[in-house]
Amino acid sequence: MKKMLIGLLIGLMMFSLACSSPSTNTDDAVATIDGESISRAEFNRNLALIKYNITMRQGPNYFDDAGDEVLDPLREQLLEDMIDEHLILREAKKADIGPTEEYMDDYYSRYMEATFGTADAPSEAGKAIREFLDENDIDDDFLFRMLLNDQTNREYIASIQRSIEDDEDKYDQLLKNSIAQVRGAHILVPLDQKDLADELYQTLKDDPTQFGELAKQNSIDGSAQDGGDLGYFVRTEMVPEFNDASFDAEVGVVTEPVESQ
Repeated sequence: MKKMLIGLLIGLMMFSLACSSPSTNTDDAVATIDGESISRAEFNRNLALIKYNITMRQGPNYFDDAGDEVLDPLREQLLEDMIDEHLILREAKKADIGPTEEYMDDYYSRYMEATFGTADAPSEAGKAIREFLDENDIDDDFLFRMLLNDQTNREYIASIQRSIEDDEDKYDQLLKNSIAQVRGAHILVPLDQKDLADELYQTLKDDPTQFGELAKQNSIDGSAQDGGDLGYFVRTEMVPEFNDASFDAEVGVVTEPVESQ
């Protein structure tokens, strides 16, 4: 558990939160922390990234008919995560913890090249990603801050890990209260095929090793080709019912069928 802690605490790089230095202007703030505000513009940029991430998993039309019952939990969790990140970054600053300027310059250059390619050899997906970023007022400065915050988070959590590495209770509390992520897989079937879901569950309860193959045969979303694997995700990336089941599940154990939007 200890060796996996850092990997569990930090969200996916592309979709890490990116807060600007909070201002004291509360006229258009979504939250105010000790007199410093998180602006609605920053909140909306982060929400756009989360929705983009979800559509990459669930399909481009996932939010077309989504109502408040889908969007409100995302907004609420995002706000909590942005507040948490602000508090973590503030403590990291007090402790003078964070990556060096040289490291960030190199890291940012490699990230941009991996995402967008170069002028002579642009990446296949880079143009579409850039269009999405432009539509949502997400510039390169935002991307740099996103990476900087992610690395600062990692270094700060690592410093805490080192300081309490022999205290299991503190480790458990740290994991519980931090920005955790899990890796999950699912088999998605329509609501009117509940009998199929129950049948698959009974089969997998007896032999979980069949999960990947049964996902390829039965799942109706894009993850089927990967055996249902969804990779690592934080709570804001999935619908609430699936989030709860994933974060409550035991590692390697198939859950009972979960109904969601």
